Amino acid sequence: MLIPVERNRADEGQYEGAVVIEPTRGYYKEPVATLDFASLYPSIMMAHNLCYSTLVPLGKVKNHNPENLTKTPNGDYFVKIPIKKGIVPMILEDLIGARKRAK
Repeated sequence: MLIPVERNRADEGQYEGAVVIEPTRGYYKEPVATLDFASLYPSIMMAHNLCYSTLVPLGKVKNHNPENLTKTPNGDYFVKIPIKKGIVPMILEDLIGARKRAK
């Protein structure tokens, strides 16, 4: 998504902060690209172990202990970290660690 920036010569040199776009809840079948790995989406994905590798198909939810699952607002279920850590949260943690080391 591109956001046009209107510049005024009087504002040159001033910076007020980033543009924050309200997130749309849901499970995305297509990848969501992010550039700030400490932003909202990656933070939520790491905190709740949201990943394609931890998604529990709705027909298999009853085969799991409810304490081991996280239910999203959309009604999807994901296995919690102590049971199986997701691939995407692991990659995001590695990227955050690499970013901190680079700084």
